[in-house]
Amino acid sequence: MPGPDRSEQRLHAFQLCLQLLPMAFRHGDVEVLRETRRQVIGTAFPDRQFVHHLALAVQLAAGLDGMERQVDPGPPIDTNVWELSAEERARYQMESLPANLGEAIVEMEKDDLIRETLGDHLFENYVHAKKQEWSEYIAQVTRWELDRYLTTY
Repeated sequence: MPGPDRSEQRLHAFQLCLQLLPMAFRHGDVEVLRETRRQVIGTAFPDRQFVHHLALAVQLAAGLDGMERQVDPGPPIDTNVWELSAEERARYQMESLPANLGEAIVEMEKDDLIRETLGDHLFENYVHAKKQEWSEYIAQVTRWELDRYLTTY
């Protein structure tokens, strides 16, 4: 069985960053969930070390691309995806996100939708800045490395 294509991968990443929340309202001091099928979207970004409006633009573009191409996002996952085992993630055909900035840069460079959304100038400059940041980061010797290896060899 072949794995998901790039648009499906983008859609799954989009889904990880967005959560559907039931509509709620306050009645006095009590929050009451409406008895309705309507939902709102709440954004859950992984960290604060990014340009928010660029991330939102790419998320919206990925969602629109999936809708325009009628990509089937699969069944809803009503559980904490971070607590799923490797077998459960495989059953949902969920691939892991990049583990570090270096891997994320490689994936970003492959993605035409991100380039199209940001435009060539912004895309190239952003990638260049992130490559420089990654190079500086991996050149650092951490306390863990010193503690682990300095006395070993």
